[in-house]
Amino acid sequence: MDFADAVEQHFPGSLDEGRFVEQTREVLGPFGFTAANTLAIVGVCRDELCRTLRLAVQRAWGEAFDITSLAGMVNCGHTGLKAAHRHAPIEEGRERYVYIVMAHIGIGEGGELGHSRRAGRPGLSSACGALSGVLAELQSGRVDTVLHWDDIEQSLLRRRLIDRLPWGATPNLAELTHTAHTLVREELEELIAVAADASKADYAIFTGIQIHGLNGEQLSWIHRPYAMVEGKRQELASKLTA
Repeated sequence: MDFADAVEQHFPGSLDEGRFVEQTREVLGPFGFTAANTLAIVGVCRDELCRTLRLAVQRAWGEAFDITSLAGMVNCGHTGLKAAHRHAPIEEGRERYVYIVMAHIGIGEGGELGHSRRAGRPGLSSACGALSGVLAELQSGRVDTVLHWDDIEQSLLRRRLIDRLPWGATPNLAELTHTAHTLVREELEELIAVAADASKADYAIFTGIQIHGLNGEQLSWIHRPYAMVEGKRQELASKLTA
């Protein structure tokens, strides 16, 4: 198995990252979203490997509000999301937001899950390191469920994942990353329900998983993107193309 085979097995339909971000603007244009009237809200892992997505969003949409956290979790709460919304442009009485929020994983040349390469550091390291840490605990049979205030993001990530996994489960890293994405998606939608006012705002949601290859590949696996325009849901998955 090589990198491409692993992507197809675990993240079928993944898109080139730069092309995906370009398409977010293309598919939302007919619904009235433009770089001038829309605020991008981006959440990725704190890992420097994830910076490519933030830069691509900046090129497509301009400066973005950052809700980054370990493993891409949405930890800003409704206070943070409401703050972001107050930064959005207002055009003819309406605000527009595009949320791009991702978990992430590295994949080696031979399809090895969790492998990444960092400039100036010999050998291979892990991505996502936070998820790999949780996986190591699961494999050891000893998982720390205490909420540590000096390690709050990792503690929250660990507890959320443990609550979601079947008792005694030891998923592989791709499966754990998909579980993390599911949590990201659910948390984001729950916060939007509280923080966004559909009577005055339109928004679009693109969530998924960033995939890093050892040779500079940057891909995006996207899960059921959609826009809410004047209170009506518009499905976008069919509009994204490789």
